[in-house]
Amino acid sequence: MDATVQKVVMMDQNRIRRSLNRMAHEIMEKLHGESNLAVVGINRRGLAVAEQLAALLSDIGGHEVQALPLDVDEETKGIDAPDLAGRRVLLVDDVIFSGETMFRALRMLSKKGLPAEVRIAALVDRGHRLYPLEAQFAGMSIPTKLKEHVAVEVEAEGMLKAVVLHRNG
Repeated sequence: MDATVQKVVMMDQNRIRRSLNRMAHEIMEKLHGESNLAVVGINRRGLAVAEQLAALLSDIGGHEVQALPLDVDEETKGIDAPDLAGRRVLLVDDVIFSGETMFRALRMLSKKGLPAEVRIAALVDRGHRLYPLEAQFAGMSIPTKLKEHVAVEVEAEGMLKAVVLHRNG
């Protein structure tokens, strides 16, 4: 049995930048320049994507768009989500796969108060949902096999470096 792992770069920094720029324009178009928007990044890599999207949305819309962190791994420790009651929320993760992480994030947000609207964005959409969740905004849709892994590499300063597909081969 061959235990080697093949790594395929699906998106480099330039492709990521173009994808995020396109996503930001799509978000502004769909949300009509909403000024009450909170961009919420899930865990470390989702927050890195959210911060870059929020910066682009701020530039495009001409007003500050806030990026907020949400650590869904802290859910069991009782740490509260940000209070987003009545706000429009863009919930962002680096990769959406089964939808389990997104489902946990939605559950955490609803404990604090219901947002007016929630949209979902992901840099990479792998498919294979177990929950009825859909990313309305995605940088790339990659149909993968269940045993493959997609990783978004983030530099120390929070800049997105690459999207890498790991295949057992």
